[in-house]
Amino acid sequence: MLANSTRDLSRSTTTCGRPFLLHRSTAQRYFDAQPPLPVLPATKLQLDLLVSAPACDLQLLTEVVLSDVGATLQILRTSAQLRAGSDRRSGRLDDCVLHLGRSGLRRTFTLTLPPPQEPRVRAARQLWQRGQLTASLARIMAGRFARISPEQAHLAGLLHEIGRLPALLGWRVPGLDLGDAAAVGRALLREWQLPAYLAPTLLPARGPKPAGASLPAILATAWELANIIDSDGKKPWAELERIVGSPLISKPANPPSNPAVRAQHPFLVP
Repeated sequence: MLANSTRDLSRSTTTCGRPFLLHRSTAQRYFDAQPPLPVLPATKLQLDLLVSAPACDLQLLTEVVLSDVGATLQILRTSAQLRAGSDRRSGRLDDCVLHLGRSGLRRTFTLTLPPPQEPRVRAARQLWQRGQLTASLARIMAGRFARISPEQAHLAGLLHEIGRLPALLGWRVPGLDLGDAAAVGRALLREWQLPAYLAPTLLPARGPKPAGASLPAILATAWELANIIDSDGKKPWAELERIVGSPLISKPANPPSNPAVRAQHPFLVP
């Protein structure tokens, strides 16, 4: 009986008794042929020194990567290419670093941002700096809420403006309007299999400003504060705390490990 039902169902999906194939539509890819993302020269120097050491500290390597917008995004991009479409969006930078190893890390970071002589390069360096500041502020604020991961808040703050990167880097992407930062951010998120929780935090957010104790709300506030600090640096810290609604300087909920202790137990990266 079940076999007959299945046969009848199969017939209902044919035309004149002839079976046909449904072609699965695949989203267009825009960034496969683009060059590696650049990193700050200081980041490149730090990573070269750490990778060349006899024993690499995995946590320190990850911290250096997470201080740089380009380094973080290039690691995630390379990891997605190696996964070959498995769509495992863990977003754990330490896993990516460990998987790449010394030789992979050397191949991953090949370009650095040039000196800020052109307006486009100056704007890119400002984006890098604003990303660092947004990540730090988001991590501090997320530490005050038990349900929000400070690590996720840091990554979301660092990559908040990735939709603006291709235009600032001078990439040519036929078929995609690089002036539409929201569309570019969504395309990067999909193609490079970035963590799914980043989707509602990418700039620019549509609709009213998020409220409540949520990751998008924290990102919106952190980015606003980062722009205030980055604009003129004259805003008193007390005023920033007033905007947030609570003290920003406090004992972190998840304090970092002791650097001295960490240095005694290096993690060997192959």
